[in-house]
Amino acid sequence: MSDTMIKAALAELFRETFQGVAPGNSGTWFVQGKEAIFNSIGSLSSEEASRRVVGQPYSIGAHTVHLLYYLEHFNGHLRGENPKADWEGSWKRQEFSHVEWEEVARELQLAYAFTFDFYSGETMPEDQGQIIATIANIAHAAYHLGAIRALMPIVQAHVAP
Repeated sequence: MSDTMIKAALAELFRETFQGVAPGNSGTWFVQGKEAIFNSIGSLSSEEASRRVVGQPYSIGAHTVHLLYYLEHFNGHLRGENPKADWEGSWKRQEFSHVEWEEVARELQLAYAFTFDFYSGETMPEDQGQIIATIANIAHAAYHLGAIRALMPIVQAHVAP
């Protein structure tokens, strides 16, 4: 198997995590239809994204901001920067106004686009750490997609008093 084939497979899994079914396709590898990250967060109001579920430490909005943090951190390394890590800080923001929620979604789209360009490129990572980070980025996004999808029916069913 060539590096080009491996890179194309990684690009497809990364794309699917965020976008779901590829244009012109009828199926996916692991995401059902429109249940990918962008469709999921796009279907939520800022109130729903901010709602905390009893027994869960983070809102959907917090999962989304953390995912944005992780992509921006990954992208910083791609640009040759040495970004400061603040894993705990990436979870602090839990609530969002309508404008703030739209901004988070827009920033996530931009970070995704930069990362997708890397996955779509022909250059493979050069060392084991970079290869692991490239694969872990997909697994990390898929994990948060699952967390978001698990919280969605609960926050959407909530009826305000």
